[in-house]
Amino acid sequence: MTARERLEQYLEQIRQRLRTAIVARASAVVAITALVVTVAAVWMLRDPGFPPSAVLTARIVLALSLLVAAGAMLWRPLLALQPRNRSKALERHLPMQGGRIETYMEQVRRREAGEAVPLIDLLAEDALAVAETAPPEAAVPRQRLLVPAGIAAAAVVALVALMIFGGAGFGFGSRHLWFGATIPKEQIAARSILVKPGDTTIRRNQDVPIQATMQGFTAQNAEVYVRFGDSKDFERAPMKASPSGEF
Repeated sequence: MTARERLEQYLEQIRQRLRTAIVARASAVVAITALVVTVAAVWMLRDPGFPPSAVLTARIVLALSLLVAAGAMLWRPLLALQPRNRSKALERHLPMQGGRIETYMEQVRRREAGEAVPLIDLLAEDALAVAETAPPEAAVPRQRLLVPAGIAAAAVVALVALMIFGGAGFGFGSRHLWFGATIPKEQIAARSILVKPGDTTIRRNQDVPIQATMQGFTAQNAEVYVRFGDSKDFERAPMKASPSGEF
């Protein structure tokens, strides 16, 4: 095997490890994004009872978030490993080469263009001599591959555990968000307003206290609508909130 072939093999190993590191890091970011967006969406949707329009919006946000995260973590790093850019990327991870790799790859491009490059073999041998002090495992350490892969796996396991074991609505809520699984009716609190005294008869000009209790949801304020006599229009007035949450 010639010096050029051995150098190309060495550089290909570096490129493969760099690609693996990029994909592992992107996987970690995407998995964490999926977990965080899912938890936030279910937390906001469970109180109003997972209305279809809000769930659809949450799914769109989730999909866009994953696409943006994947694109941001993959596009530019992988573009840097393309043939026209990879010399600079390799030099960043092989500083001990002192520009030899970039010069060598420039010589390769000139040779492919039909130019005479008589020193390319000597340059390859020189770069190989330096490469012996920096094997691929040292240029791209294993922790750069394993740590993000472990983070990605942990985030995926947490998301799956949330779907299977999540309480307080997070289990069926996350399954509904991701897969459209049916939400058990008994899991969604019935929403109603209990109004007292309801139907009643009072004397003319007598005051009547009206009490409204929200059931299955909370409200910041409430208003009462009243129509007097033969009037077709309702009048409204704000109700006063009590410490117990009633109005």
